[in-house]
Amino acid sequence: MFIQAIVDFFIIAVAIFIFVKVANKLIKRRAEAEEAEEEVEEEPAASEVYLKEIRDLLSKQQESQPTDDKE
Repeated sequence: MFIQAIVDFFIIAVAIFIFVKVANKLIKRRAEAEEAEEEVEEEPAASEVYLKEIRDLLSKQQESQPTDDKE
C-alpha cells in the first residue's frame, strides 16, 4: 500500500512537471511572436515613406514660392 502511494505520487509529479514545462514553452513562444510583430509594425511601408517624402517636398516647394496676397 505504501509503495503504491509513492509510485502514484511520482507519476503525478512527473505529469505536473511535464505540463508546466510545456506551458512555459508555449508562453515563451507567444511572447517571442508578439515581439516579432512589434518589430514588423515599427517599419513603415515603402509607399508610406514615398508619400512622406512627397509631402515634405511639396511643403518645401510651397514655402519657397512667394505668396501674392493682394488685398
